[in-house]
Amino acid sequence: MDVGPLARRTVLRSGDVDELRAAGTGLFSPHRLRYQGRAARLSASPLGSAQLICLHYGGEARVETTEPLGYYAVHVPITGHSAVSFGREVVRPLPGGGVVFSPGDQPAMGWSSDLCQLAVRVSPSQVRAHASMLAGRPAEGTLTFSHAARPGAQWVAAVRLLTATCDGHAADVLPDALAARLQDLFLTSLLLDQPHTWTDLLLREAQPAVPEAVEHAVSLVEEAPEEAWTLALLSARTGVSGRSLQIGFREKRGCSPMTFVRERRLELAHERLLDPDYAHLGIGDVALGVGIVHLGRFAADHRNRYGVSSSQLRRSLRSGDTTRSEDR
Repeated sequence: MDVGPLARRTVLRSGDVDELRAAGTGLFSPHRLRYQGRAARLSASPLGSAQLICLHYGGEARVETTEPLGYYAVHVPITGHSAVSFGREVVRPLPGGGVVFSPGDQPAMGWSSDLCQLAVRVSPSQVRAHASMLAGRPAEGTLTFSHAARPGAQWVAAVRLLTATCDGHAADVLPDALAARLQDLFLTSLLLDQPHTWTDLLLREAQPAVPEAVEHAVSLVEEAPEEAWTLALLSARTGVSGRSLQIGFREKRGCSPMTFVRERRLELAHERLLDPDYAHLGIGDVALGVGIVHLGRFAADHRNRYGVSSSQLRRSLRSGDTTRSEDR
């Protein structure tokens, strides 16, 4: 049985160079491969229209792309080490860091035998659309990222969260709503945390959203918590840039828009678990009814927030004792 990140989503386990090259080309792009190993594992999971990938070759490998990339991608080493060459620039990601690739790059990569790394591949149209949403207007010119990511970068943590969520979800493919939120989280953290040619546009021109726009977003979530809210969707519905909405929420609500959405959904689920009018619904149905699609995370978040599990709370409702959760 395969173990490790995305083990249940293995697309190839092989030591054959031709098979590995063909599978790697399908996941990324054409390349030459030199490989000294016997049992590589390649795993992949769709993330909306993006792709989350885990590469574990189990032997030293040399990968040389044979044409410029036509997509954006990131690599996040979990174990082992790598060296990625972009012409004369060589990036050796430190623990907790990573590498970012942009369209037009033609890298060559050397991987240690113990390297296990996560990757996300995303189309240029997705990245540009998300950047324009954050900026509040179409951006012109080429969007190119710096290649090396510092240890502790927010987008690196986002990639690990995506992987943990996929591994913790029973379905082979994540629900569309959950995939959209995770993709939104990843792109937002990548564009705001990793330096690139549009950084000034995103960070220096943003003004906080007016209070009316923030409250409009709040009312939208209150009226339809079950909707698949993302920063991009809230930005479109309120008519302000995603970056301005973020700043406005932090000034008026003390949190980001998506943190507000998650916290409000948790509060609504808790309130409904205490409400006799919802007693006929299962806990999962209550969570789904307010837009919570990751039920395992809901259970943990509810216990952390209220000091009692959702199942214990439901039992306390039936026995008439809700003191512990209500006192918190």
